[in-house]
Amino acid sequence: MFNVTSVFNIVLAKHLELDWEDQDNLDDEFDTYQKMSLSKQKKFDSLVKKAAIIYKSDFESFPKHHRTKLDVKIHDEIQLEISDKLERDFQGFLN
Repeated sequence: MFNVTSVFNIVLAKHLELDWEDQDNLDDEFDTYQKMSLSKQKKFDSLVKKAAIIYKSDFESFPKHHRTKLDVKIHDEIQLEISDKLERDFQGFLN
């Protein structure tokens, strides 16, 4: 199925109003998605949309620039927090 990193990237794409299906780094995930039943696809889409809304402020709290080690550390901590939440939310879709 999916891993937490790919789900993070899918939700981030949704947050950025990008079509995750067109992202080169998510080709394998899109193939997996296409093999799911329509009901599972709808549930997955609903979870992605919901997560993009719920974690909007988390995504927006990323440092705008990564000029210092502290910026990178803050980014990594926020990404880990979001990923932990996504792991819980997408349990049925993760490897």
